[in-house]
Amino acid sequence: MKQAFIFLAVVNALDAVLTVIGLHYNLIAEANPFMKLLYEIHPLLFAGFKLSFSIFLYLFITGACRRHWQ
Repeated sequence: MKQAFIFLAVVNALDAVLTVIGLHYNLIAEANPFMKLLYEIHPLLFAGFKLSFSIFLYLFITGACRRHWQ
């Protein structure tokens, strides 16, 4: 289960980076209206919001592992 969460966090972070690059160079369009709004306000707001899921997931994994091994 831990590996699945790590994989999800990494894939989400990669998605955030590739999406910002794609949007910046007009290679893709953001389909999610809320995320599109965040990107239009500022790309860093978009990236920060998207990366926050990976960060929270990482914190959950490390916290859950710490409790499990005590």
